[in-house]
Amino acid sequence: MPELAQTYFQQLKRDIVQKVRQSHPQLDADISSWKGQEIRLFQQDLEEKANGRISEKWFYTHIKSDQPQLPRIDILNLLSQYVGYTDWEDYRSRRTAVRKLFQVPSAAQKYFAGAGIFLLLVALVSLYAQLNEPTTYQFCFVNADTREAVNGAGLTVVVLSENESPYRVPADELGCIAIRWREPTIRLAVQGAYYRTDTITRILNKAQATEQIGLKTNDYAWLLRIFSQADVNDWQKRRAQLNTMLTEDAQIYQLTEGQTLGMELYNKQEFINKMTMPVRSLKNIEILSTKFRNDQICELRFKQVYDEINH
Repeated sequence: MPELAQTYFQQLKRDIVQKVRQSHPQLDADISSWKGQEIRLFQQDLEEKANGRISEKWFYTHIKSDQPQLPRIDILNLLSQYVGYTDWEDYRSRRTAVRKLFQVPSAAQKYFAGAGIFLLLVALVSLYAQLNEPTTYQFCFVNADTREAVNGAGLTVVVLSENESPYRVPADELGCIAIRWREPTIRLAVQGAYYRTDTITRILNKAQATEQIGLKTNDYAWLLRIFSQADVNDWQKRRAQLNTMLTEDAQIYQLTEGQTLGMELYNKQEFINKMTMPVRSLKNIEILSTKFRNDQICELRFKQVYDEINH
């Protein structure tokens, strides 16, 4: 019976792993690979739940090696109690009952073997289908500094895929998008009226299907909006600021709304003049998009927002 007893001891090792991982799920499933801190966690758990101790030397002698000699009976009793049995004899007898329960005549073994292979194939096909089923991920965009939600109305999110053309995903009013995706990673090109354009790559985790992504503010766009709304007396200072923000060959487009959509083109100096004229013919603008070159705006699209008084 020595070989059978050794078989039970190997099973006991596997039961020990399941028990200790209830408290420390990070431990490796292979007990023979444990060392240092992992062994100490097991020692602590054994003392708390079975009121007994083993030395690290004993662990290396009997757990990490494959010697045929079993540990002392008192240690086997302790370990059996740790995994939920009365003692080593109780562990062996109940394990023997389980083995007999699953023993079948040789004629039936072939039938069950064939049925088992079929069921295994069905399970593998089902598992493959589940693993390849797209998961719905939600990404919510927030201001990287304030962590406030980005207004979805001014947000453009484009999904970049290697296998198909890029496509746009609409964001809701809280700046969130929902995407069904089966690949392990995803790339998004994100642009907001008052946020820097950014290409974002994420490694996806089905267990955490919702994530916040911070966007860096487009400071120049915010300043232009503030400039158009503020009453400033120092126009020379304002002109100098605008001159720094724009490239010399900046292309600036004003979109006009009416019965037909129109567009007006400004160069750098024309736009600065419009923004700094005391008459304030251009007031309360809304930035639609910006492009940068060397930290200066090289292309700007905006529209003028009228209230009831100015309209």
